[in-house]
Amino acid sequence: MKEKEVVSSVETLPQNIEVLGRSIEFALLDNSYAICVIRPEAMRDRIAIKQRLTASGLYIAQSTVRDLPEDFATNELYRGLPKPIEEAMAHDMLAGPVEIILVRADNVETKLLDIVGHQTNPSLCNPETIRYIYGDHIPKELRDNLKLYRNAAHRSKGKEEIKKDLDKFKKLL
Repeated sequence: MKEKEVVSSVETLPQNIEVLGRSIEFALLDNSYAICVIRPEAMRDRIAIKQRLTASGLYIAQSTVRDLPEDFATNELYRGLPKPIEEAMAHDMLAGPVEIILVRADNVETKLLDIVGHQTNPSLCNPETIRYIYGDHIPKELRDNLKLYRNAAHRSKGKEEIKKDLDKFKKLL
């Protein structure tokens, strides 16, 4: 898949901190930032999803709509998952553009989990969450009796995963 940036926007942060360039390194050190990715199957609802993010108290510091590079989707993004899930997730993430969103808030970890959803399966999420509202409630059946849940949005779950995601996605913002 051709790597192409479709749209990019940046908002000014308080204290005039720019998020581009060296300042993304600042986000890696600051515990108030995290990454949320709107998956290709939910891009049609991206405006409503971003409204839900901001209504929950998350500040959108930067947002980029783009196709993911194939090597990133296949070799970096879901490494460590069972092979059938890793392959299916990479395939889905390469199906069209995604929106990579850098969010900021006090207690960002909890706010992001609460609005996106605590579970991978949208049906098990709170009915007010992004995954429940915009995710696919019927999983895709994979080999080895595994299931793939198209849950509308990727989000980190925990401080270590937040740091890993910030590091992974910084070159794509």
